[in-house]
Amino acid sequence: FIPFINSSFFGSMLFHRNISGCRVITINNNNPKITNISGYNFINWGSHIDNYTNTYFTVAVSIGMTIDEIDDFLIRLDKITNQYLIK
Repeated sequence: FIPFINSSFFGSMLFHRNISGCRVITINNNNPKITNISGYNFINWGSHIDNYTNTYFTVAVSIGMTIDEIDDFLIRLDKITNQYLIK
């Protein structure tokens, strides 16, 4: 669970530590972000559904990734998550 108030900071921590393929989706159902594209409103644009309950992040993977690359990603993610939770 990523607290809403600092979720974009978590995303920037991932990016600045060369962890690509992750995207943080910030959800605030009390004040949802509405994006209008060609007259259509999208609530919480970028999320999988309009009324998802929590902020979350997605991870993109690629065919051909090795076990070592996945292990390296998980080690980096664990380290950054611990740093984030301390702040």
